[in-house]
Amino acid sequence: MSEKYAGVKFETVFVERRAPTDECIGELTFWCKKFSELGIAPLHETGSHGNLSARTKNGFIITGAGTNLGNMSEKEFVEVVSVNENKVNTIGLVDPSSESTLHHAIYSVRPDVNAIFHGHDTLVMENAEKSGIPVTEKEEAYGTHELMEQAKKLCKNNYFILKNHGIIALGVTMKEAGERAEKMHMLAL
Repeated sequence: MSEKYAGVKFETVFVERRAPTDECIGELTFWCKKFSELGIAPLHETGSHGNLSARTKNGFIITGAGTNLGNMSEKEFVEVVSVNENKVNTIGLVDPSSESTLHHAIYSVRPDVNAIFHGHDTLVMENAEKSGIPVTEKEEAYGTHELMEQAKKLCKNNYFILKNHGIIALGVTMKEAGERAEKMHMLAL
């Protein structure tokens, strides 16, 4: 995690200014708290290092930018309904996670994936090479096109590491993605 967090790197377009309503928000809240408790998404000065999302019929629900995953309210989730180059169209009250374009890119190439959980699990990242976990070739700044391209190269794997940045756990369900990240965390202890 070599780059200090500086916010989103795209324009947020609010299609609707209201909290999204989707049945997945309850389970996403559970996993946000779990990631916080385990230290997979540790706190920084403006929120947590990490973001979680779940596919919806209109796009995907994702945690808001700069939110504390251990203390999420329904108003801090955002539904991303489309991404057009450097514009992210949303339903929500807050900006979506700075990694929204990364999540969008993975959902675009993995139609079987319905949950993407991104954390900054230093225990796993420190032991990645000896554990045989796939790692992106290059370190890239968060929220960039370059990071998306690196992730797309590895997203055939359901668990991988963004070099010097964080982990990505994918799942057909939120439970699958969450348990995958939790298992890898426990193995690194």
